[in-house]
Amino acid sequence: MLIQFIKFCVVGASGMAVDFGITFLGKEKLRLNKYVANSLGFISAASTNYVLNRLWTFHSRDPVSYTHLTLP
Repeated sequence: MLIQFIKFCVVGASGMAVDFGITFLGKEKLRLNKYVANSLGFISAASTNYVLNRLWTFHSRDPVSYTHLTLP
């Protein structure tokens, strides 16, 4: 259980890095509107956190759960 918690924290920290990184690139390098850059950073971080937590932290390999991620 402690290992799972540590993995969860690592995934959270990586999500923070993704969020800050995408937001920085959007605002400073691409000169996007700050709300657009923040939204892209958040969506990217939330998506990577979801996938990493499912696959690495909680070891879920259920393919049925992934069907809601695809477009019809």
